[in-house]
Amino acid sequence: MLFIIHYHEIGLKGKNRPLFERRLAANIRATVPKTRATRIAFKRIIMDVDDATSRENAITALQYVFGIEYFAPAHACAADMAAIIPASIAALPNNFSGTFRISARRADKRFPHSSQEMNALIGAAIQERYPQAVVDLDNPERTVFIEILPDEVLVYAEKIRGAGGLPALTSGTVVSLLSSGIDSPVSSWQLAKRGAQLVLVHFHSYPQTSRLSIENVKAITQALLPYCLSLKLYLVPLLPLQKEALLKTNRSLMLILYRRSMLRIAERIAAREYAAALATGESLGQVASQTLENLSVIGQSVTIPLLRPNIGMDKEEIIVRAQKIGTFELSIKPYEDCCSLFVPRHPETKAKLSAVLAEEAKLDLASLEEDAYANAEVLSYTYQPNVE
Repeated sequence: MLFIIHYHEIGLKGKNRPLFERRLAANIRATVPKTRATRIAFKRIIMDVDDATSRENAITALQYVFGIEYFAPAHACAADMAAIIPASIAALPNNFSGTFRISARRADKRFPHSSQEMNALIGAAIQERYPQAVVDLDNPERTVFIEILPDEVLVYAEKIRGAGGLPALTSGTVVSLLSSGIDSPVSSWQLAKRGAQLVLVHFHSYPQTSRLSIENVKAITQALLPYCLSLKLYLVPLLPLQKEALLKTNRSLMLILYRRSMLRIAERIAAREYAAALATGESLGQVASQTLENLSVIGQSVTIPLLRPNIGMDKEEIIVRAQKIGTFELSIKPYEDCCSLFVPRHPETKAKLSAVLAEEAKLDLASLEEDAYANAEVLSYTYQPNVE
């Protein structure tokens, strides 16, 4: 069973394109069970899958692979019209009576017929076989695609949209803060779509809260894993720091203090993991801690770049994306996260850096953050495709 796989953005990479092509081909082999081989031909990847893998399972697996614009189950035939015409007829359902068109493309310009000639010859043959079929060049029910390559011709009649973006593991490492909520899994997914290798960091308040947020985050990590292929998850205990802040600092600023400490701890993890940036799921104005003033004060706690992929998205957009990538149902399960613990009734929405620094001076943050970092639990995940 063959699949033809097209990419888009990789084609713009110039001299680096072969590197991205090879990574995409490797990611496909790692994701689709029982892939016998992949080969790169004329800005296409041809995948040969063991017949023991069902068509449906291969299609499902390919939809997780970043870097693919679209893909199609295809049939290969010899590069002559005597083979191409019956293969094109076979691509349509038996007794086809709808509207159709032919779309032939010659990657190999040595083929003796032009694309227009092939369109006309194959279209006429289909109408001879199925007299009730009607050519419609603008809005056909079916399109038969023929791609002429140097050593073979691929014929298919179904394009399936891929995940887009850049292949996983091509854009460096990012440490992404991951809660049990809806937003941060989406921001993490968006970074993975841009080729980032993710290191996930979850802060928890166990045993003051239950382990539900920890278990939810593990499940969310598993949901993201097919897109990312490999993930590392740090589970960082924040409770001692929170208790100190509750006793010694202005409660209206506690959420901002928590967030700044989280970023500093995440920055230490980034150094350990050779990551070039941090990321959060924050969206401008969504909650009290995410006003422009508060985001600025929070961001000034670290020195490496801080990415916020969701910054311009509203909640409904984030929910739609979470539903599509399979994290929404996990995120809405009951849980208590560390930021919901000891939350002030009236949090500050326009924090001043000077006021926050004054509150931080009341705490031995270096020791508290070091303990949190040192006591983190680290889990590693590697994607294993389901094999029938």
